[in-house]
Amino acid sequence: MKKPWGLSPGLFLCSFFSIIENMEAQMVLARLKQFLSRKLRHSLNHSFSRLPVSVFLPTRSSFEGDIETDALVRIEGKMIGRIKSSVVIVAQQAKTTAEVEADCLYVEGNFQGIARTRLLYLAHGGSVNGEVRAESLYVHQGAFMKGKVAISKREGE
Repeated sequence: MKKPWGLSPGLFLCSFFSIIENMEAQMVLARLKQFLSRKLRHSLNHSFSRLPVSVFLPTRSSFEGDIETDALVRIEGKMIGRIKSSVVIVAQQAKTTAEVEADCLYVEGNFQGIARTRLLYLAHGGSVNGEVRAESLYVHQGAFMKGKVAISKREGE
């Protein structure tokens, strides 16, 4: 099965959301719905090789503090703090306790905290515990979510 630009469906959606900021919300959601209806959503390949990674926190490492960047942040270890980025990936083994502001938050591991995002993509086996404000939400079967969820535009827009 061919993947757009060699990316998994979830990461493609994240990059899709960061590219189309200026499009009408209804048009964006229609295209997103069209993409999600394809068979691609069933075959996740956790590839991010074609997106520019600005911050990478590897497995068995930990970080406490703030991260702010325009590019992708990938967390595979343990992170406590604040993240402001276009795309944040919480990988399968990651444990993240943070306040996140991003265009896309892609969760395969464990996220706890507050998230303000255009798209929350919660993959199979992923876990979110906390407060989420998102414009769009996609949750795979087998994912876990607990807390407060608000679907609306981000404040200040």
